[in-house]
Amino acid sequence: MLLDEPTTGLDPETKRRTWDVIKSIDKTQTSILLSTHDMAEADALADHIVIMANGKAIFSGSTTFLKKACRE
Repeated sequence: MLLDEPTTGLDPETKRRTWDVIKSIDKTQTSILLSTHDMAEADALADHIVIMANGKAIFSGSTTFLKKACRE
């Protein structure tokens, strides 16, 4: 499933409900590719993150690793 910034412009309640739907789809073992500029959203929904800059991947890894790397 490809989701391109699915919660952009949504009110907080609808955003939360959309996250719940995405999480329920994820439980069905469906692959989801989600693009977002919202790091809180990426942290809540992703188990693997790729960060792009100028059309190139500059980071690829787990949310845990990314948070540790940003603290250093």
